[in-house]
Amino acid sequence: MKRIFMYSASVMAISAFLAVSCNAVDPERSFHSVKDAMESGEGFYEGDFIQFNNLGLKSLEGLELISNPELVETLVLSGNDLKSIPIGSFDRFPNLKSLNLSMNPITELSKGLFDRLVNLDGLYLYDLSLKSLPAGIFDANTKLIQLNLDDSGLSSLPNGIFDKLVNLKGLFLGGNELTKLQPDLFKYLENLWDIALWGNALERLPEELFAANRKLNTVDISQNKLITIPRELFAKNPALELVYVGDNPLIKERKEQLMKNKLYSFEVSPKVG
Repeated sequence: MKRIFMYSASVMAISAFLAVSCNAVDPERSFHSVKDAMESGEGFYEGDFIQFNNLGLKSLEGLELISNPELVETLVLSGNDLKSIPIGSFDRFPNLKSLNLSMNPITELSKGLFDRLVNLDGLYLYDLSLKSLPAGIFDANTKLIQLNLDDSGLSSLPNGIFDKLVNLKGLFLGGNELTKLQPDLFKYLENLWDIALWGNALERLPEELFAANRKLNTVDISQNKLITIPRELFAKNPALELVYVGDNPLIKERKEQLMKNKLYSFEVSPKVG
């Protein structure tokens, strides 16, 4: 189960179903579309919660049949066989607060896909098959508190991709293929509390990377290719309590110096469980 930090009641609502989302698809419960699943009595759709996970879905056809879409706050579509998501798929759910598309073979997310979801505070996009994200894809989601992009094949991030997410507290970018980060990537994330960058291919970090994140509490940069860590990397993070740096080829002199600081953990942080 993915490591999840809870920052709001609506984000917590989805957590009880994440363990279920990790199960494999049962071939006998595999359906082409949401409509097919509904006609077979599968899935859960009542009140403010909709769940169609681990059903082998290849299409979201039938999602438009959900009654009272304005009441829906949580939508779980994880663990299916969705390769693409048409723009407009979620436009009927203006009050959606939590959306889980994780563990699908999605290769591309189109700009505008989340534009009508202005009330989102939890967006789960881990274990996808992306390489990049379109610029501005999250610009309308200014209420986001948690964004999970772990294990999604990302090799690069567009300039300003997170600039509008001023309320974001948890950002998870672990297990991707990132080799470098722009110095101002997190410039506008003044409420950021937890950042995960584990398991990438980062060789260096810009010294000013976290300069604007004064509320930052936990940083995970373990399992990268870091030879050193800039001395002033965390100079402007008074709330910082823990930095995971394990499984990096840090030069001996720098590692010995860091080990004297209780802020740093040379263990690899738990990413499952």
